[in-house]
Amino acid sequence: YLGGIGLEGLAALDAFVREGGTLIAFDRAADLPVEFFPLPVRNVLRSGTARFNCPGSLLRVNLDNSHPLAHGMPAEAIAFSTGGYAFEDDSPDGEVRVIARYATKDLLASGWISGESAVAGKALLVEVRHGSGRVVLFGFRPQFRSQTYATFRLLLNALYLASARAL
Repeated sequence: YLGGIGLEGLAALDAFVREGGTLIAFDRAADLPVEFFPLPVRNVLRSGTARFNCPGSLLRVNLDNSHPLAHGMPAEAIAFSTGGYAFEDDSPDGEVRVIARYATKDLLASGWISGESAVAGKALLVEVRHGSGRVVLFGFRPQFRSQTYATFRLLLNALYLASARAL
């Protein structure tokens, strides 16, 4: 496990997605496609100017449940977050679809946060077109220690849609 996937592995992963594959990344794993693929999305909290601290709390999120990734979800849900991800769309042509956003008010459901204005209303779950494929970026861990029942459906939908084919 020493050294990671390297440049050859990164190129293979990029080719897999461009040729129609789906890459699903949770939390810190979202850094890889955001930083190394030419995706029109960025993590606004990595800029150094936004101050948000969430050491492990339950946060309110708003979902676009008309999107297939949020099929069967309510319009509002609770997600476990360890902080650090708020995505912003830099695409002029709709390559990025926002599925979940941080709530704009009463963000904290349980736990502790500071600097919530840095993420209020920002995206934390997005789907990005990349060639013929797509990258699904979760700015949180929807399966965290098998305790986050409220967000399991998002993960299961992402897995199902990665292999679903039109009839």
